[in-house]
Amino acid sequence: MDYVTIENQLAASESIILDGMLLIPNKGEFKVKTFLWDGLNSINSISDPIIINVK
Repeated sequence: MDYVTIENQLAASESIILDGMLLIPNKGEFKVKTFLWDGLNSINSISDPIIINVK
């Protein structure tokens, strides 16, 4: 398991593009999940996860 964190403050109606990088092995099947949290200390999810299957 690996993770990337990006910290940013957004207004309720604001939209931005965030990016990060993960190293994924050449073989196997994996799932990449993205979440929005209200902060790294409280870790309350404020969005539904987006799941990307990698084959």
